[in-house]
Amino acid sequence: MVLVPCGTLNQAQDAQIENEVSLDCATENRLDHLRESARNLVIQRFDQLGITDDFRSCIVAEDYFGPLQWRQQLNLSRGAVFGLAHNLFQLAVFRPAHKSATIKNLFFVGASSRPGNGVPLVMLGAKHCADAVLEEYKMDDS
Repeated sequence: MVLVPCGTLNQAQDAQIENEVSLDCATENRLDHLRESARNLVIQRFDQLGITDDFRSCIVAEDYFGPLQWRQQLNLSRGAVFGLAHNLFQLAVFRPAHKSATIKNLFFVGASSRPGNGVPLVMLGAKHCADAVLEEYKMDDS
């Protein structure tokens, strides 16, 4: 698996998707061009590292998720894979807790809840959420 950092959709693009309006052709073409450019740079880097003689020929399966797909398929605001924005009031303790304060038996896990984003933290969050459910229902974790 290869992860390439990328930006998010802007507010206007996000609003279009929210309202089920297709992005204009020029925007979709720019996103496609950026994806293809990033893909080629990754392949070029693997070739430079000498991992194989022709890394491109070794690719047997490929899938792509960018901001547009994250927004359309998972309803992530602006296609931000790490969930909430990275400002002071959406970091650490300011992120939503594991248990909803208003809806009984609703628990949260993922990039937008505590402890936060990134695979290790989301996995840790999943453990914390599971522990909270077990505690809530006085269950043993075995």
